[in-house]
Amino acid sequence: MASLTLDWIQLAAAVGALQGLLLTGVAIAQRNNQTAKRLLAALVASFTIYLASSVYYATGLIRVYPHFFGMSYQMPWIFGPLVYLYAVAASDRSWRFQRRHLLHFLPVAISVAVAAPYYFMSGADKIALFDRFVAGDVPSRLAIIDPFKFVSGIAYSVATFIYLRKHRRRIEDSYSNTARVNLAWLFWLAAAAAGIWVLATTIHVTLDGAPLRDELVTLAIALLVYAMGYMGLRQPEIFRYETAEYPVQVPAAMTIAHSPAVLTTISDAPAIELETTRYERSGLGETRRRRSRKIFSSSWIATVRGPIAS
Repeated sequence: MASLTLDWIQLAAAVGALQGLLLTGVAIAQRNNQTAKRLLAALVASFTIYLASSVYYATGLIRVYPHFFGMSYQMPWIFGPLVYLYAVAASDRSWRFQRRHLLHFLPVAISVAVAAPYYFMSGADKIALFDRFVAGDVPSRLAIIDPFKFVSGIAYSVATFIYLRKHRRRIEDSYSNTARVNLAWLFWLAAAAAGIWVLATTIHVTLDGAPLRDELVTLAIALLVYAMGYMGLRQPEIFRYETAEYPVQVPAAMTIAHSPAVLTTISDAPAIELETTRYERSGLGETRRRRSRKIFSSSWIATVRGPIAS
């Protein structure tokens, strides 16, 4: 019979998994930048699966439901590509996921192929294999590919930082406040993911105790999920995916008071259209928009009449 007693690390993992489910729903609910929100949802979902699986093993539920064994094995191979692709999509709303980007998940496919025989084992065989893992007896085919997940994680962390630095240089002349917040969030996420990979790699090399190694990494991922939830509440704009590629334009009416081409500026349709579009996005009704256009037109006439009268 499985023991459902949790120590404080596994309790933190369980709460982190529940919060991960909530964050996944929040990411999916966002309307802007479909590509970024889906990648973020996939990233948080992978964290959730990893945390839930740690509780699954720690409570002995594997002996009751053995067919879930190995459900989180591929998650570390997924973390790196998802963080990188999310950083790209969240910083550039014109970016779209294409078939060629599936190459980022080729290592994931390879790990699935290598581990496939274990997924088709009977329940009793899976429990026996789990006991082998606990005793430190890892099957040779898994022992060969396991180190490459650390290489993948570190490589993608470096690639994410390189991309974000290049992106910051590209848009530094047109920073808006939202773009600054968004980039700060992406740098923070990349740094947190890199920190976890450095921790996992270090203790994999220096520590022989697999349970301790797994618990430390589990705790680090749980803390990352907590921090993501906290930052999402404190700065909800980080999930709106607004960037400096789409700077706010200043209507021409702001500068026509002393312009020699006053009458030409009045007929400048894009400025009026910008104001109308802004109210359309805010959810105002048709009556409010008409009133806005009337007030907007009156203010322009008043502004123009002054220079003409003088």
